[in-house]
Amino acid sequence: MRAVGGCSAEGVARRSTCVVTIAAILCAGALTAAQVDAGAVTLGELWATSLDISGANIADALLVDLDGDGIREVLVTMGKGRESSTVVALELESGAEIWRVAYTDPAGTLTADLLASPGEEVVRCSGHRVLVQSGATGEALAGCELSGKVRDVGIVRTTYGEQVIVLTVRGDEGDDLVAIGLPGLVERWRRTTPHDGSVFGDGLSKLICADIDGDGTSEILVVENANVLTCVSSAGEDLWDSKLGEKGRMYPEGVASNLPVVADLTGDGYNEVAVGCFAGALVVLDGETGDELVRMRFGNESHKEVLAKRRLPRFIRNAIARTGEPIGEMLSVDVDGSTGSELIFGCSDGLLYAATPKWKKRVWELDIGGDVYDAPVLVELAAAGLDGGVVPCIVAWHERRVGVLARGTGEAIVALPDGVGASDVLVCDVNGDGQDDLIIVSASTRSVGAWEFRTVVDEEER
Repeated sequence: MRAVGGCSAEGVARRSTCVVTIAAILCAGALTAAQVDAGAVTLGELWATSLDISGANIADALLVDLDGDGIREVLVTMGKGRESSTVVALELESGAEIWRVAYTDPAGTLTADLLASPGEEVVRCSGHRVLVQSGATGEALAGCELSGKVRDVGIVRTTYGEQVIVLTVRGDEGDDLVAIGLPGLVERWRRTTPHDGSVFGDGLSKLICADIDGDGTSEILVVENANVLTCVSSAGEDLWDSKLGEKGRMYPEGVASNLPVVADLTGDGYNEVAVGCFAGALVVLDGETGDELVRMRFGNESHKEVLAKRRLPRFIRNAIARTGEPIGEMLSVDVDGSTGSELIFGCSDGLLYAATPKWKKRVWELDIGGDVYDAPVLVELAAAGLDGGVVPCIVAWHERRVGVLARGTGEAIVALPDGVGASDVLVCDVNGDGQDDLIIVSASTRSVGAWEFRTVVDEEER
């Protein structure tokens, strides 16, 4: 266990403090999970890397073993919105750059083992083109041009165990869901959805691939024309579709605002599908049939006073009653220890929510000083098995703040200094001490940094 700091030299002081890693304190038996509270934990920087990418305003990151050596690397995509993008591979332990590739279009990036070779390949989509690159070097291995602009990309595992690339492609009158595979990036199947002219966006969006029924093969979830969630098999066969609600101009209660989440939310042993909508509606569907099981509302409730004013026309009062706030990306996790998972997400009312769909209740809610659009990530403040010393937490962030919160209550444990925000956050063991650390990616500063948890304790209590 490497030391992070030394004890105060003022040995004559009656009470002195020492900065050490949380793991070291737990090993010494001085700190239990119940004693980790706000103010006791800090975040210490391990390394920082400037990516020197001018004008960047979006960023996301992946952890992946690019070269097959059993050690993961950090893959960062940073860009200027709709203008250009750069993909950079970094060493996890030091933040040193391995390779980078720049593109003239926005890039969607993911990784998969497509060639059964050491390490994973990088799949990059920009404009009308799909490119498969070597994870170890960034070298192009295969590419193809598509008839329209690529909107979303995913990877499905077929019934034969093969991994295939799935894309949504924008057309003039409709969007295509297309599957392509190696070698040669040959088209396997195609499914078309006509546009409906929706003011909230038509065509295909919000694509994810997940094994809903647990059979080892992937299903594809995609939103059609803003408010219909469709489930498709890995072979391109329609399984079910469900209308999420209306999408009228004044109350878009069925317009999907985040990626669907697949999890056992009711505790019955089977997966459900949850999706948030722009009017604050959280909809939970049966994973096998697509039938609606639960609908909850979140967001702005200030319209209640307006509803009481009978002098307003009924259609206006009805429209206001159905307004809410878009729900951000969601994390599925057990918060309260009961069967079935809860969902943690931000809403554009500025609050972070933990909700249990099974009981249609809110577990907790918290204001962390900004709108949280990305799904929080899980983190533990100690290794398992140390006398109950595991502190289950989540990390939530926006562009001005990164906070670590107790999973069960939402209580703040630690945060980066005020004004230090993030575009994306990864959780992993950076320095090899067996404990969770944080990788913070910032588009505003065009930088990536690694941080470890540290705590300050009284020596008299050690």
